[in-house]
Amino acid sequence: MLRSLLVGQVAVAFVLANGAALFSASYFKILAQNRTLDTDQVLSAKLSLRGDTYKENEARVRFWQKLEERLRTLPGVTAVGLTSKLPLEGGNNTNALVNDEVYDPTVRRTSVERSSVTSDYFETMGLKLVRGRNLTPADDMTKAGHHGVVVNRAFVEKAWPNKDPIGQVFRGNNAGDPWYTATVVGVVEDVRQWGATAKVQPEMYTTPPGHWGSAVHLNLRSDRPAAFLAPLLRQAVAELDRELPLENIRTLDQVVRDATAGERAVASLVNFFMATALGLVAVGLYGTLSYHIVQRTREIGVRLALGATGRSVLRLVFGQGFRWVAFGLILGLAGTLALTSVLKSLVYGMDGLSAMPLLLAGGIVLVAAAPAVL
Repeated sequence: MLRSLLVGQVAVAFVLANGAALFSASYFKILAQNRTLDTDQVLSAKLSLRGDTYKENEARVRFWQKLEERLRTLPGVTAVGLTSKLPLEGGNNTNALVNDEVYDPTVRRTSVERSSVTSDYFETMGLKLVRGRNLTPADDMTKAGHHGVVVNRAFVEKAWPNKDPIGQVFRGNNAGDPWYTATVVGVVEDVRQWGATAKVQPEMYTTPPGHWGSAVHLNLRSDRPAAFLAPLLRQAVAELDRELPLENIRTLDQVVRDATAGERAVASLVNFFMATALGLVAVGLYGTLSYHIVQRTREIGVRLALGATGRSVLRLVFGQGFRWVAFGLILGLAGTLALTSVLKSLVYGMDGLSAMPLLLAGGIVLVAAAPAVL
């Protein structure tokens, strides 16, 4: 009975420790996948234009241009990028006709995320241009709807996997004359749009003059800690219009942390329960083994009386304790294997069991069991 109880405790502890290791590894994998963004020393804030003053697009464009120029002169600022939306927080998409596709309302065409950005946006966010050139004023949309765009790798891999993307043309998916015709002038690294674990969608980046809405995200890169820029940013906005409040002032690192808040909370909660369970297991193992040794006190005394050395008795006791722990680990491994399909649906990025979480779980259980055995 005691043996079964001890083995069962170890098995449950192993399953819990492996689950906690998997959730923690998943969280760090999510962070690593979003390291495309260089989050160090970047401050972000949202600004919305309100009132009749900014009713017309021309007025909004003038304001954003003045603000961008003013932000470039702030002490410590090395780059300024304005954008219609931030990475990881959703966006705006449209359908596109690529290559020789024609409009057909019954056919689902390529969905393309659309971001309006200023020329230094990629530098500000730490996104590398991998092909072609950056956006310039020459890429502004003409009255006929023609403009130059930068696209991400995901767009290239979907639309032109075996072609040079520079110079490729795609159009709006609508009947008659397309509402836009875009020519690719550059390719930038991928960044997730709809959350830290979402699949990267094809995306195009356009120059802003014809597309600025009433809300824009301001991003400033500095050679100083990002938080240092917050009062300077508020002052710069107030100098242009005191009635405009800034929203969501935070570092780009915090933007990534906010996008991974759910995964971090789950990993923390699982780790807390794992630590609690392992503590209970350690106490249970200690109590179980101590009770077992007390029961064998007479046997140990007889062995010593018959000439057994203290070392051999210790080896007997410790060896039996570790054998029980080993049986528990094997049983826990079997339980983990049986739960693989369930874990796959719960743990992001898990394709199957991997050696590192299993070894880590085994090590944690051994550490918890060691005081009881020793």
